[in-house]
Amino acid sequence: MRKGFTTVRGFALSSVAVLLLAGCDAARQQASLPPPETAARPGTIGAMRVADLIGRNVYNRDGALVGTIDDVVIHRRDRVTAAVLSMGGFLGFGADRSVVPVRQFRLDGERVVAPNLTREVMERVDNYHPRDWDRVDPARSVGAASR
Repeated sequence: MRKGFTTVRGFALSSVAVLLLAGCDAARQQASLPPPETAARPGTIGAMRVADLIGRNVYNRDGALVGTIDDVVIHRRDRVTAAVLSMGGFLGFGADRSVVPVRQFRLDGERVVAPNLTREVMERVDNYHPRDWDRVDPARSVGAASR
């Protein structure tokens, strides 16, 4: 009976050793993986500081001016990071303000482009209501705002 116990114990120890080696190999493979797609890459909207984004004009794919970014905010409930776009008005008065998720924006050189935005789309987008949103610290990067 003693011989059987030793065999079972030896099998269990060898199984643990194999699992540990497999875990070390998996950890080494994970360390060599590229960063996840959610990481902000240089030259993207996510890598920009909020303060550098505010005040920029936003254009659509046709090059038409859609609006100006007034602020960057995070939705209180679902943590979506969005930009407050101001359209129309005169000297800051009477402008329509709408929120557009930041994931809609791209950088084209120094220009901020929202390819799918048009005046018609902007009229259907939610109006900005400050009670639903929290402002983002201007020193933070846009990509790190909702984390």
